[in-house]
Amino acid sequence: MCATVKHFFLAFCFFLVVGAVLPAWAVPNIWTASADRYWTNAANWSLSAEPGSGDTAVFTNTAAAAVGVVTCTVDVSRVVGALSFVPNNVFHHGIQINSGVTLTLSSLLANNLIGDNSTLTITNGPGGGGTLQVGTGLSTDSFKVGGYYNKYTTLDMRGLDTLIANVNAFGVGVTGAIRSGHLYLATTNTITASTFDVGNAAASEIYGASLYLGQTNVINSTTITIGNSKNVGTVKFRSGLNNPTVTIRGTNGISRVDLMIATATANNSSGTMDLTTSTSGSVDAKIGTLIMGKTTGAGAATATLKWASGIVDATTVSNGVSSASAAGTGTMSLSSNAVLIAGILTLGSKLSTGAAIGTLTMTNQAVLQATTLQKGAGTGGTNAIFRWDAGTVQNKSGTDLNLLALSDTLYINLRGAGPHTFIADPGQTITVQNTCILTNNGALIKDGAGVLVMSGANTYSGGTTVSNGTLRVGCDNAMLANSALILSGGTFDAGSYSNAFGTLTLSSNTASSIAVNTGSCMLSFTNMSAVGTGTLTISGKLGATSLRFGTDENGLTKSQLGQILINNKKGFLDNQGYLYTSAGSTIIIL
Repeated sequence: MCATVKHFFLAFCFFLVVGAVLPAWAVPNIWTASADRYWTNAANWSLSAEPGSGDTAVFTNTAAAAVGVVTCTVDVSRVVGALSFVPNNVFHHGIQINSGVTLTLSSLLANNLIGDNSTLTITNGPGGGGTLQVGTGLSTDSFKVGGYYNKYTTLDMRGLDTLIANVNAFGVGVTGAIRSGHLYLATTNTITASTFDVGNAAASEIYGASLYLGQTNVINSTTITIGNSKNVGTVKFRSGLNNPTVTIRGTNGISRVDLMIATATANNSSGTMDLTTSTSGSVDAKIGTLIMGKTTGAGAATATLKWASGIVDATTVSNGVSSASAAGTGTMSLSSNAVLIAGILTLGSKLSTGAAIGTLTMTNQAVLQATTLQKGAGTGGTNAIFRWDAGTVQNKSGTDLNLLALSDTLYINLRGAGPHTFIADPGQTITVQNTCILTNNGALIKDGAGVLVMSGANTYSGGTTVSNGTLRVGCDNAMLANSALILSGGTFDAGSYSNAFGTLTLSSNTASSIAVNTGSCMLSFTNMSAVGTGTLTISGKLGATSLRFGTDENGLTKSQLGQILINNKKGFLDNQGYLYTSAGSTIIIL
């Protein structure tokens, strides 16, 4: 085939593929490398001239090489209408952008990067400092990577210093013809796009869509979708980075963005956003609505979100949602120093016949700050799983926190050594409602100057420590019978309820209190109680059966009783172990 006919054929194929998104006047100019590898040499282009702002620079099978081999060098900053990589088989190109040089793709054309099982590498020249700039934010601007029919395309910018994209649509695997792709971002990336999609193609595929973040990443978008329709989407930091970061905002760089991970209709979808690394990758995200694992049809949706450092701040979080016959499953994992701030966090919402499974796991020093943590609506297939291995649950700043179930029961599993800490801010209340049960073998710590209210019959067995503020029981048997209570500077408010503990420990050199209120409560401890050297103040009107140590007058030793002062008078236990005292009395146990 002569060169002229060949170039015409490739140009025709190019328009066949992307003509729907290109203005009619856009001119494809095919890279041939006929003279050398320099972009600025007109002899290297099919039109015998460099591509201009109204042209499309096209890289095809012509002049291809092995993966990573430089086939074109951008030696001077240039502005081009579009860049398209469209080989029709396994062919590869490498574009080198020299130090201090910027290759700008104009906002006048869509900027598509598509192909079949092929790799386009964009890298710095010697000394680094190369920049790729795509778009100026016009509605016709786009940045897309993907392949056809179970093929894939890779765009590898790991060797490039800077990517700046300001486009209407940014995506990897985003249409039926651009469904499978892998995109490795540059070292520093600033991406602004109305839509940001990874795996959002309504077509079956094998390889899925993957986006690998660089060292420093800023993503500003209206909507981010990872894994939608028939596709599989993955976002993660690429390997070999040291403490990488990603910042996620709305398109103005300030507002919130909506994030959807795995949404399905008629076909299965899967989405993963894994921001954990071996060197503590960090996220700073402002999210409006965060939806994970939601199906509205016969296709199952499976979502995963993981991070180990930084803050995800979301107005609402829906984790595991089904409004159809298929299952919606979401798994959220916070480890190390991860922080989740949420207005309303819902685990498992079954709105039809399909199962809805929402899982939240916290480990290490992870922190959850929220206004509402709830199990969603629906019975028989709604599963809310909170694996609280360690970390802190706290009220969102300036609000109270309620933990509840809209249906059945929300079980919070206090697993392992913890610590498992509730922190209630000054003036705020955390309420564990009677539809929420704390269970398993872990121990609970109450900290913060605010109030924690336990309104359900909890079954965790590791004991309870009150270090600050107030822990108030709101029902009988709020804690497991015979479990330990440690007072270490806070107040235990017995309300008007009956609760039986094992050992009461007063931490040394701390001042703690027990509130008996009107005296109608029945609070008891075994005769091994009252070890330690702290001080204890009893507030409220102590009734005849309000506070009991053991089962007889020997529930406290004579030495301990000798340290009980009630308005400078002694305290006593009766023959059933009940304490004689009055409002405002102080018990000092050494």
